[in-house]
Amino acid sequence: MRYLRLILLALDPVYLMKQLSLRPYKYQLSFLKDTSSRIVVKAGRQTGKSTAVALLTIQFAIMPNKTILIISPSLRQSSELLRKIRRFVSRLDIPVCKDTSSELELCNGSRILSLPASEYTIRGYSAHMVIVDEAAFVPDTLYETITPMLAATNGRLILVSTPFGKKGYFYRAWLDDGFSHHEFSVNDCPHISKEFLDEERNRMSELAFRQEYLAEFVEHENCVFPYSLVMGAVVDADDREMGSYANEQSFYCGVDLAKHVDYTVFVVVKEIHGVLEVVEIETYQKIPYPLISERLKKLHSKFNFRRIVIDATGVGEAVVDMLKWDSHLPIEPFVFTTRSKLELIEMLRVALENGELKLIRNQRLLTELTMFGVEEHDDHVIALALAVWASHKIKKPKAFVFGGRI
Repeated sequence: MRYLRLILLALDPVYLMKQLSLRPYKYQLSFLKDTSSRIVVKAGRQTGKSTAVALLTIQFAIMPNKTILIISPSLRQSSELLRKIRRFVSRLDIPVCKDTSSELELCNGSRILSLPASEYTIRGYSAHMVIVDEAAFVPDTLYETITPMLAATNGRLILVSTPFGKKGYFYRAWLDDGFSHHEFSVNDCPHISKEFLDEERNRMSELAFRQEYLAEFVEHENCVFPYSLVMGAVVDADDREMGSYANEQSFYCGVDLAKHVDYTVFVVVKEIHGVLEVVEIETYQKIPYPLISERLKKLHSKFNFRRIVIDATGVGEAVVDMLKWDSHLPIEPFVFTTRSKLELIEMLRVALENGELKLIRNQRLLTELTMFGVEEHDDHVIALALAVWASHKIKKPKAFVFGGRI
């Protein structure tokens, strides 16, 4: 009887989802029933993408002695996805023989490994299935390592992602007839209300809404920071300079304060060997100003900032004064004018062009950078620029190249 149940779980996605008390959506079922060796899925936010990936992984792992690799842009994302798989496996009462932070081994010999997108972490594996989560945010060079690991097993490659411009391996896969194509759009997702989408459409630019929710590939050609410039600055955790926070003391923080429906964003950068590296990003919506002081104190205790630069425009001036009085942190205000914003953004671009700034795979930051200049929400870009400004490592430009676009 148990053997029959496992067969049903592996072969019948409707039965699998009902066992987990999940409501199956048509596009999820279509994806789970697809047995193609190459699949690409472009998915909008909140459309059940990670749930579908978790279910596909479990279906495949029920078959004995399979190795499944799930590759995500960051360690946090890979850990979150494995946590969901682990929870589903437990609820389905599937026997587990090994459970670590990055690996789940079933008692039938199948292994599920969830790893960040780095050549060093994935090299050397042979797999029966590789699932690349947020595949548009994984560097093209990594696919040169991924595809050979499927050669000996004639394995399956599954690419799942929110679109990120009309460039890169993921976009080319969407245009490739050798891949089976699936689309998860909010227009087909019954649990997302029209009221919520209307609010998001009003909050975001049209381009960002089409990319993030409608899962459309949109052009980024008129942006201040070209796609190639942004992605060329991204480094994996294994490639970054490591050091002791306490000993180096060369950390800086930029803070963009929320206005109306925007986000309050903290970006921390470290200067090492003349190069700035983003080491931490925190994003909050509707955070009370007193809590900003508490977060800055905790970050300062961790990084011992040399300088913190905060947006002091409008209401921000009062907030900066309050923070200075309350916390005695090394805070400096930055007041936005047309000229000062041009200087700030030019400094950020120069840092990227000169290879003096390295980024992490933070989806919101990368998306805002590649859309900066054509979409109005720029909280992460501004916080990053303020952190670069705080370092005072890059000479301020004498000319402004962006005219009145910013």
